[in-house]
Amino acid sequence: MKGRSDVRSSMESAMAPASPLASMLDPPSQFSWFFNGSQVVTGSVYETGPLTLASHGDYTCVAFNNITGRNSTVSKMLTIIGESDYRLFALLC
Repeated sequence: MKGRSDVRSSMESAMAPASPLASMLDPPSQFSWFFNGSQVVTGSVYETGPLTLASHGDYTCVAFNNITGRNSTVSKMLTIIGESDYRLFALLC
C-alpha cells in the first residue's frame, strides 16, 4: 500500500455478494445503476476503477420488469475519506 486509505460505507463490503434482489425476480428484469442521480451503466453489476474522493455519493440500482411493469430500487451511500489503493470497486444488485 502506498499509504493509509480510509473507506467507509453503509455497505457491508465493497465487493458484496449478490443480493436477493437479482435472484428473486422472475421473469428476469432489466437493471440500471445510477450515481448521484445520473445513470452510469445498465446491468446488475456496477464496476469502477480506483476509488477517489469523487467516488463519494449515492449509488442506486433499479430493477425493472417489463412484463409485470414493476420495479424495485436499492440505494447505498458510499463515503470516501482520503485516497484509496483499491483498484476495482464493484456493486452487485
